[in-house]
Amino acid sequence: MEGVLCTVKAWAAISEGAHSEAAQHLLAARSASSGWWLVGLEPLLLLARELHCSEWSELLPGLMRSASQDVPSLVGSQLAVLEYLKGFESWGQGEPGRAMESFVRTLKFFDRQPPLQASQAAVEGGGFRLLRAMLGLDMAALFVEHREALPAHRSLALEMVVWSASVFQACGSQTLFDAASELMERVRTRPNDAPLRVRARSRLRLPRKPRPQLLRCPRSAGTGRR
Repeated sequence: MEGVLCTVKAWAAISEGAHSEAAQHLLAARSASSGWWLVGLEPLLLLARELHCSEWSELLPGLMRSASQDVPSLVGSQLAVLEYLKGFESWGQGEPGRAMESFVRTLKFFDRQPPLQASQAAVEGGGFRLLRAMLGLDMAALFVEHREALPAHRSLALEMVVWSASVFQACGSQTLFDAASELMERVRTRPNDAPLRVRARSRLRLPRKPRPQLLRCPRSAGTGRR
């Protein structure tokens, strides 16, 4: 239960663009769930991107080692998890081509997934639409940051971020919709076009702050512990 509560808090932080806070909640979810045995696919993928956006990429190698082990909650999705983690690792190491290739392979995994219920129509991402939408932000941000190295991926990055914006709009997340909309314009703008006035960095992060202590989720309702 603690891990679920931490994950819910993480999604709330992500919806507001609070990357460091989201990462802390997800790390707390890992601790509350005795490692990744009970955490599963979604929190692990979210943690990878929030660590990257918070400039805590030093934790990614350890995360990859954990995901490489036999984790029951990752059965059937382990390779996709590792690809996503490799994408951020390559991005941080200045290898945008390899990073984008990893993201594309992760995208293909999402698009092979069935809907959450058999009665639902088949849609992009199946039961992982929100994760696919977050991946769209990542692909667009990577393209914007390394445009000259990724010219062949412009169309896909634009397609993905436009789709992400539509998902965030449907979810009512104004912060994520604004981030997707701004990235959309950055991807559309070619080098010879007039420069856009933009407010946020391409890596979708808040201004850097001193690293706070890791948040702890309450062990039970009403205790008031943090």
